[in-house]
Amino acid sequence: MLESAQRKILIRVASGYWTVSAVAVQTVTGVPPIDLLFKDRVEMNKASLIMEANRRELARCKVMERW
Repeated sequence: MLESAQRKILIRVASGYWTVSAVAVQTVTGVPPIDLLFKDRVEMNKASLIMEANRRELARCKVMERW
């Protein structure tokens, strides 16, 4: 479903024909498949949450050291 929506948008961007495959239009426009983009964003968000938790813990440790 997401790939179909992405394909339609990219075909318009590339001014291509409706018979063009999703892989071809992704290659021409230089846009990766949407499922890979989605997975990448999920992983980045997970990493961001972990980093944020680590920063909070580090800040808490610094406060405790100063105390």
